[in-house]
Order: sequence, then structure tokens, then C-alpha cells
Amino acid sequence: MKHYMYDNEVYGFPEDGSQDHLIPADAAPINQEALDDYLQSRMPPEERLASLSPVSHAQIIAALIGAGMLTETEGVAWISGALPASVEAMIAALPAEQRTIARLRAIRPFSVVPTDPLVAALAAAEGKSTEDLIAIFTSAAAL
Repeated sequence: MKHYMYDNEVYGFPEDGSQDHLIPADAAPINQEALDDYLQSRMPPEERLASLSPVSHAQIIAALIGAGMLTETEGVAWISGALPASVEAMIAALPAEQRTIARLRAIRPFSVVPTDPLVAALAAAEGKSTEDLIAIFTSAAAL
């Protein structure tokens, strides 16, 4: 299948040329990367977030520093096991039976999964949207 962008929409045609007469003259051919980007942009934010891969603890902290959500001092301290005050406050607001596991998971996660409930709780506590999380995880994955 070959794909073309026309009037901000993507259209697919058979590789064999049997429908080439249907391709508008001003349609632009697009590659697989552009097709993937287009398809991602059409997905609801929750599905886009769920499609992202987990990132490492260091990657997410670097992305949070880059986004201005953590200072470098807070990020380095977190890598060393000291949670930022904002994370401690969110954990303190959890029911008592959830606090210990949340604290342990936040201190040194092996990986950070975009759809993890702890990630959602931290994002909500910081007033971040699903789109914000997508940007943060996309940035983290590029590091």
C-alpha cells in the first residue's frame, strides 16, 4: 500500500498502480514515519498515552527537569532516593494502606509506565493533562 496526503487527510492506494488514476495531482506521497505520525494524531489522547513505551527512572526525571516540573537538584536527589516534596504530598494524600507501596515504587522504579495509576495520580496532583503526559513521555523516550 502506498499513501498520499491530500487536503490534510491520508489516502492509501495499491502498490500495483491499479488505482493511480484516482490519486489527485496535488496529493503528496508520504513515508511510513509520516503515516505513523498521522495515525497517532488521530487517536484519542488516552489511546496515544497507552501506546507509549515505558521509560527508565533517569529518563523520566530528565524529562521532568526539561519540562520545568522538577529542578535539577530535586531530580538528582530523587535518583538518590529522596522524593520531591510534591511527590511526598501526593503520597500523603493516598489512603494509609497504599502509601508504603506508592513510596517504594516512586523512590526507585525500574521503569515508568505511562498508564501506571501512580503516574496518573502524580500528574493529577500537578494539574497535568493526558496531552502533557504524552509530551513528557515522548521527550523522555528521546533521551
